[in-house]
Amino acid sequence: MNSNTHPVIKTLGFLCAVGLFSMLWMNRPDTPAFDLLPFPKWDDFMNSTQSALQPEYIDTLLVAYDTYARVDSNQSTLLTAETPDTAVVQYSPNIQPKTTFQPTPNATKNDAFMASSYRHEFTNNSLHPNLQLQGSQSAFDQLANLFYRLHHRKGQRALHFFHFGDSQIEGDRITRSIRTSWQKRWGGFGIGYLAPKPLVAPYSIVQTSSDGWQRHARFGRRDTTINHRRYGILASFATHEAPLETDETPWIRLKPRKHAGQNEQQVHSIKMLFGRTDSNARMTCQVDSMLLGPFLIPPDSTGSELIIPVAKLTASSVFESIEFKFEGSVPEVDAIGMLPDTGLVFHNIAMRGSSGTLFRQLDRTQFSTQLKSHDVGMILLQFGGNAVPYIADTAAVKRYGEWFASQIRLFQTIVPNAAIVVIGPSDMATKEEQYMITYPMLVPVRNALRQAALNENVLYWDVFEVMGGAGSMAAWVTSSPALASSDHVHFTRRGAKKIASLLLQSLDAEWVAWEHWHSEKTPAQPLP
Repeated sequence: MNSNTHPVIKTLGFLCAVGLFSMLWMNRPDTPAFDLLPFPKWDDFMNSTQSALQPEYIDTLLVAYDTYARVDSNQSTLLTAETPDTAVVQYSPNIQPKTTFQPTPNATKNDAFMASSYRHEFTNNSLHPNLQLQGSQSAFDQLANLFYRLHHRKGQRALHFFHFGDSQIEGDRITRSIRTSWQKRWGGFGIGYLAPKPLVAPYSIVQTSSDGWQRHARFGRRDTTINHRRYGILASFATHEAPLETDETPWIRLKPRKHAGQNEQQVHSIKMLFGRTDSNARMTCQVDSMLLGPFLIPPDSTGSELIIPVAKLTASSVFESIEFKFEGSVPEVDAIGMLPDTGLVFHNIAMRGSSGTLFRQLDRTQFSTQLKSHDVGMILLQFGGNAVPYIADTAAVKRYGEWFASQIRLFQTIVPNAAIVVIGPSDMATKEEQYMITYPMLVPVRNALRQAALNENVLYWDVFEVMGGAGSMAAWVTSSPALASSDHVHFTRRGAKKIASLLLQSLDAEWVAWEHWHSEKTPAQPLP
């Protein structure tokens, strides 16, 4: 044998031996004797991110939402798909039946019957159980009052809807779809309040600003440089150090994106909300080529506002660019409102990292004054996801539920006639071995939020059940196209749009049911 071939044979033999050993080791049995070190097995690589539910289950569920029609109590569920054990315990929400509309003292027995018919015979039969709003009689009374106001608007001043939420609604997600749909039906345009220096800009607006602006938020990581509680209606504000004579004048600029809808490119009035303001603060507003101002900003130690009637001053409500420039001292800028004078306006207020328990920590006078300055029709509170990973036991869940209930009571005190809907957390998945499973404390947190809503007589909409329950997030991630991102926490834009369409389906079903009842009988007068 040639001496030069001997090392080659040895090398090949060594590689074959290593390959054989690796194959045997990667296929070792699941016994303690072979579990000495945390080395992966072949199955771990082949099934590294298995879903507890399959995408086909989600597809079937979404189709069921569109085609649902209950025949009798024995056919209330269309789907019977099995869920793997790794999806953790499945949960039955034990939904309380919706109660009838509360008739006024002058209402007849037939009025009460019609209200009952609208609740149980139409809404329940037209909506899959997962989509149905849950709440007490009082909570549905408030929703009926909102519908009455919508039905009789006829050119009244703008009606405001505030959608507060965590990062799940950043970039105007979910809110935008609802805004577009309801503004087409009841009128209105504009995109509501914008943060002067946003963490994530709205999907339809480009926001830019000069150097020197600093964002301060009460949610997420605590800003230790701020020693007051004047964060305003967005729970965040922006400041700018006093410019030197040689510095550029501080400015903020807004431009609609190319894909912005027609309703997002219009504005009747701009409403600026400020925190602390010195006496020499002034601002100009340039709408396209027309310069408006300068406007003197009212001095205040807590908060002030400035309204610019854009449509009256420019004879047009459509804009291509709006720029604000500040002269003299720069106030704390809380919010920039792009508002209509009539119709509906929806405000998307995203608070990344918030669990929804911060509202009582804001300056009460300022927050209450800013919220009360609007005719508020509805408050949407979409929270819970940021609490799930950090809650360890039932005692912490109970405390969280109590804290959230106190936030609901705050809104009821400030805007007592507004309908309030709590939107619960979505499914969220964490990896356990080779599976993506629902966080262990998600269902208890969801239950606490739901119970807080029911106890405080507001409505609850269950995103967790709407998605498909435990294990559904992993299936939304692996669906094609993907409805949720690879972090197994956030929806993709397509997924957020789907959630928005399902929430609209739930609200619209209630509206149609109320409208049918209203066409038959004269409804009660709205709350004072």
